[in-house]
Amino acid sequence: MLDISQEMDTNLYKSVALCTYNGEKYLRQQLESLVCQTKLPNELVVCDDGSTDGTVGILEEFKKKSPFELRIYVNNKNLGPSKNFEKAIRLCKGDIIFLCDQDDIWLPYKLEKIENIFKVRSDIGYIFSDALVVNENMVSKGYTMWNRLNFTKKEIEKFNKGLQLPILLKHNVVTGATLAIKKDVVKHFLPIPRIWIHDAWIALSLSCTDIRGYALQDNLIKYRQHPRQVIGGEKISLFKKIKQLSIQNLKDIEDGYLKFSKTEELYGLSKKCKNNNRKFLIEKIEHLNMRMVSYHSKPIKASLIILREFLMGRYNRYSNGAHSAIKDLILVLLK
Repeated sequence: MLDISQEMDTNLYKSVALCTYNGEKYLRQQLESLVCQTKLPNELVVCDDGSTDGTVGILEEFKKKSPFELRIYVNNKNLGPSKNFEKAIRLCKGDIIFLCDQDDIWLPYKLEKIENIFKVRSDIGYIFSDALVVNENMVSKGYTMWNRLNFTKKEIEKFNKGLQLPILLKHNVVTGATLAIKKDVVKHFLPIPRIWIHDAWIALSLSCTDIRGYALQDNLIKYRQHPRQVIGGEKISLFKKIKQLSIQNLKDIEDGYLKFSKTEELYGLSKKCKNNNRKFLIEKIEHLNMRMVSYHSKPIKASLIILREFLMGRYNRYSNGAHSAIKDLILVLLK
């Protein structure tokens, strides 16, 4: 447990990197939550990805009364979330850079609490927290992001002892909207590949190069979930439900394989890996490759591949254990 009770006499320059895109519905609430921080940011850097609604107007209006510096950049062409965050991060001047989504609400002590941890832990390069998951009206859904991600107490303890890469290679537990990064580690994860979600890439890159992260067991934001329309009301058979699950499982395998095997920046990252990190990264790629091979093999061969991966322990280390192995078996049997 970190001791941050002592009085902090030196303030760090704090930047907030906010990315927007057609966010007029909830943006004002997020901006107000920044104003209500017990320790205000020094600057807010906003990169808008070509909004066609009133987002930019809301930002310009807020700029007139903002108690901190606000710089607004409007992209000439749509960059997508990862590249837009890359741009915003590059434009920040702060000692600490806080990533910010347009539709959440920050709790008042978020900036102060994270700044204090950075002050007493010079060995930490990034910090992320848990988040209370809420609906569109900010009513709690009864669970947190770490509950949803199955980021267990045992994993949290391992992560905070520096054993973070094996956890991140199994599942990404870092939510970008809760992430804060020291400026001097930014060079280790830029550029961010377009195919990757920015938070997963940042955490993976920093962990591969042995830059310590810290999982803060506090809910520091309200993480808003937007309502999603369910298309179609037709009742479907159990077989069709299983088939749909299998199709999604295949998409997850393919996406993972493409990110880890076909990302040019990953080759450069593997060369910078320290200690056993390169071995872990290569094993993850090999595991994803074998899952792809199993799908393109005949059922008997595919089953043997899946069994071998399971017995080698790679399903437990790099996927969701027996649950993933069973889904892969269903996938090859139903194709």
